[in-house]
Amino acid sequence: MTIILDASSAISMTLDPTHPDSKSANELIKKSDYIICPDIFVAEITYTLWKYCLYEKMEVDKAIEYAESVLSLVDQFIVSNALWQDALEIGLKKSHSTYDCFYLALAIEKNAILLTRDKKLKQLAQAENIKTV
Repeated sequence: MTIILDASSAISMTLDPTHPDSKSANELIKKSDYIICPDIFVAEITYTLWKYCLYEKMEVDKAIEYAESVLSLVDQFIVSNALWQDALEIGLKKSHSTYDCFYLALAIEKNAILLTRDKKLKQLAQAENIKTV
């Protein structure tokens, strides 16, 4: 089973591992054969942890530890250059952020399950017949 891990789910699993959604996500990751993400995942994780440092007073060392933990979950990062056209087309067709559409494009290409905590992204994926968790 191939999983597309999005940043919202990865951050939630790391920052709140006792949450029921985080527990089920961790179980799914343990059962998966392969975890892939578009390479924008790295920028999204970095940006999110940067915000936690600025606004939630997270220590930089802790942010780095969380980033390393999250990034270590991923078996392969797919270059955005291979996905941008599909992401743009999906975004325009669905009037949705192209950042999210990179994950959708990858899930479609790999016929994979999208693991996300983003409700709008989950609804959009389901409308495109993409399996979600």
